[in-house]
Amino acid sequence: MEVVTGDYFELLGAPVLHGRAIAPDDDRLGAGNPVAVLSYPLWRNHFLGDESIVGTTIRLNGTPFTVIGVARDDFRGLQLSFRPDAWIPMQVGSRLGQGSITRPDIWEDRGSRWMGMLVGRRKDGITTEAVRSQFAAISADMQAEHGDLRGPRNTTVDDLRTYALPNGSEEGMSDLVWLLLGVVGFTLLLACANLANLLLARGTTRARDLSVRAAVGARRGNLVRQLLVENLIVALSGGALGLLVALAIMGVVGPLALPGGITIEDLAPRLDGSVLGFTALVTAGTALLFGLLPALQATRPDLIRTLKDGARGLSGKGHRMRKGLVTVQVALCLVLLIGSGLFVATLRNGMSHDPGFRTQGIAMARFNLGLLSYEPPEAQALLATLTDRLGAQPGISGVGYSTRIPLLPGGAAGFFFEVPGYAPGHDEELRLDLVGVSPGYFETLGIPLLAGQGVSVSGGGEGQTVGYVSRTMAESYWAAASPVGRTVVIGGEEITVAGVVEDVSWTGLDDEPTNFLYVPMAALADRAAGFVGLTVRTDGPPAEALGLIRSELVALEPDAPITVLQTMEDQVAEVLSAQQTGAVFLTGFGALSLLLSALGIGGVVAYVVQQRRRDIGIRMALGANSRSVLAQSTLDMAAPILLGTLLGILAAVVLTRAVEGFLFGVGATDPTTYGTITVLFLLVASLSTAIPARKATRVDPVEVLSGD
Repeated sequence: MEVVTGDYFELLGAPVLHGRAIAPDDDRLGAGNPVAVLSYPLWRNHFLGDESIVGTTIRLNGTPFTVIGVARDDFRGLQLSFRPDAWIPMQVGSRLGQGSITRPDIWEDRGSRWMGMLVGRRKDGITTEAVRSQFAAISADMQAEHGDLRGPRNTTVDDLRTYALPNGSEEGMSDLVWLLLGVVGFTLLLACANLANLLLARGTTRARDLSVRAAVGARRGNLVRQLLVENLIVALSGGALGLLVALAIMGVVGPLALPGGITIEDLAPRLDGSVLGFTALVTAGTALLFGLLPALQATRPDLIRTLKDGARGLSGKGHRMRKGLVTVQVALCLVLLIGSGLFVATLRNGMSHDPGFRTQGIAMARFNLGLLSYEPPEAQALLATLTDRLGAQPGISGVGYSTRIPLLPGGAAGFFFEVPGYAPGHDEELRLDLVGVSPGYFETLGIPLLAGQGVSVSGGGEGQTVGYVSRTMAESYWAAASPVGRTVVIGGEEITVAGVVEDVSWTGLDDEPTNFLYVPMAALADRAAGFVGLTVRTDGPPAEALGLIRSELVALEPDAPITVLQTMEDQVAEVLSAQQTGAVFLTGFGALSLLLSALGIGGVVAYVVQQRRRDIGIRMALGANSRSVLAQSTLDMAAPILLGTLLGILAAVVLTRAVEGFLFGVGATDPTTYGTITVLFLLVASLSTAIPARKATRVDPVEVLSGD
């Protein structure tokens, strides 16, 4: 849900699909019935695409709203990671009973900080820097006029495109996109090297035909042009087939996530004119670039030798070129495979990492009773009843609730604090995250209690607030002494430390431990009427408990606004979504590159065997056995393969440093990954060499020599 001003849709140039958009008259104090514009997914999925919904009344948090329009499917709001279900005028937002906009003095109190952003359109010729300077001047004037109010002086001005991505995800998004682009580019280069090798072989087999044409007066330029046209036709056919494959791939990779929680599907990729044009350009460019050298090589034959010997011999320069292309293929393939191995190792390490709490057998839910105008005592009573009812169900071995769930975004509450007797260093900032927890919370999530006693229902004695500090916080401010019984001061209020718990990974699996203070929910009564996270430990598959959680909560509150309902294992997978995306792409393209490399190596060996049939026949007629013939045919490719392997390892050492930010529990130069991938690749390369080389052992000397 988004509350917007009356000119929101007009300013953004976002026409609606049905009905009309919110207008300025809908956003005035004292306006008539509140109105709403529905999102396309909500209209399609919840109202089954019924156009007659326009003009009817729906209830949002119990408040009637008249539907005046349905947004188009291609309008997703201002952020890729958040797609509102509906838009309502700002002046009627307070009727929803949620957030700071419900405050009665929201329009008069200049100290309020509740508006997420302002959107405006620059006049022609006005730069963002000019707008930024104007806002800075306005902010300075307002600061001077209204004193120390926390408001306009913190305003920043940026292009709207920078707001589309979730805050802090820009760098990770850029790095991952460049990584995926590099993977595709490497695979394209490998495929082109393979194609160039095939064209070289084809040119050699056509050497006699080209020599005859050259001997009767054909110009070399005409011959080169003919070969390039043939190559271009093949490349364009491959490009067209590639577009069909791309359409299929887009449907498969759409759900894959990128940094910031958005998916590839959220970016709305499509094969438009620019994509088709770029594809045609790259296809033609690669055909010309990688087809030119084979064409030049094929049209520079030794006329006398070729016409005399036909295509029986091997051109020394052409053979060296083919070996060089094999070296390139091997190096590119190894880089992709090593990258794939690092990402797979990251996923394995991430899924098996101990984040300080249980990740298996945990089902969780998040909901906000404040949206239903629950008072804190009512919310606490409902949570207590819900906990008791779930705890009595068979297969449920633990239930707890809190203001924040590990690895689930949202719920953070930071505070400055003091520790009596501790003298902060110069510029040292004492800051902690405060989490409200229920009895059974630590036990449900399996968070070890290192010292003290568990959370009680009362949360401490009369007039006393107790809390539980994280291990890092205990070690940082009380050193070797036990913090139990000591105090922490937050905003002038003393909190007595009742225990120490293990550090927990809160935002990512590779979090650096920080200061956390856990306080019983009884001491944070108002938080019970806000966002609350429920965690349930099960004896069986946690997914089976999700329906039970929903049914029990809805039985107590039919309008319960559940925003999250999933297992902890799924949440861990979401945290590793960028790594999973990288692993899928690298593994898929790595497997494709391995196949291309194997075909390339095998193709060169098969071509060499075919061209050397006469030499092999003579050797066998003179007494050479099959083993020596096989060894020679195989070892002929050993040098380019080993050189490519060395170059691939060196390139991987350099290039994989660019993805270190995505790796977890494994370094960019992990010797185990490098060693394993190299050995596996050499085994595949050996098979790719040995299988076609076996044809050399089946050469019949009599047949070869008699057919000469």
